[in-house]
Amino acid sequence: MAKETLRFKIEGMTCASCAYHAHKALERLTGVTEVVIDSWHQGNARLLIDADSVTEGEIAKALDEIGYSIAKADENADTADGRSKSPSPARRRMTPLLLIFMLAGIILVTVVFVNNRQSLPINTGRIDVDAAVFASGSILPVISTDNAPNDLSFLNIGETPVVNAAGEVRIPDPDRSVTVFLAGIPGCSTCGIEAQYLSNILEDLGTDNLRIVFVDVYNMAGSDNLAWFANVLEATNLTWAIDTTGTFRQQYAVDIDSTVIMNRSGKILYRDDFV
Repeated sequence: MAKETLRFKIEGMTCASCAYHAHKALERLTGVTEVVIDSWHQGNARLLIDADSVTEGEIAKALDEIGYSIAKADENADTADGRSKSPSPARRRMTPLLLIFMLAGIILVTVVFVNNRQSLPINTGRIDVDAAVFASGSILPVISTDNAPNDLSFLNIGETPVVNAAGEVRIPDPDRSVTVFLAGIPGCSTCGIEAQYLSNILEDLGTDNLRIVFVDVYNMAGSDNLAWFANVLEATNLTWAIDTTGTFRQQYAVDIDSTVIMNRSGKILYRDDFV
């Protein structure tokens, strides 16, 4: 078998989730033994292939089917790392949407602060990942992501946000072998990227033995805005819950962008050691 290394740029990627999808599409091709994509915004890809089993045309077709295209690695490059002078049309269209999304999150947090509701802590300390945690039996209300509003709503400012529970998730969850908890708030851009990655993982692995829960650990916006966030991210396959009492955040020593993975008996398999 003749091994060959291909280098090219992937055009049309607009977020980290795009790079994930492109990586998976290339990885599934017979004859592709290694895939490296440096980042979604640069789009530089390197493939190790069996030249007798896969062609460049098949690689281009696989990317075209999910909305991306191939360009030469040095096309339109104006720096050593191959950044493009002129962004693709898809990227130009997506930029205003990303800016609106980020601005909406900033407005949400600002409104909360101005009206003296719960404020975000400044917590950059390390925690003992092996410390015992005694919070078994906790229940988080789960919201429905159906009929989400089209944008962020700031109704009832100054009041406790409304949480319309459509179900619940127990900690630990006896119905799944593994549960992943991602702590965040609606509008948080970094939380959103992590949620998209986890949504892709859940899509690949299924829900028979795995549940992934995004937990709004400050309940600053209520059910509607959390549902809006889930739909904007196209991550409605996750379980979206709200820590209405702060028990989850306090007992598990988590904060925004923190992740906890546990089994059905409550044993912590992984927990961020830096909040």
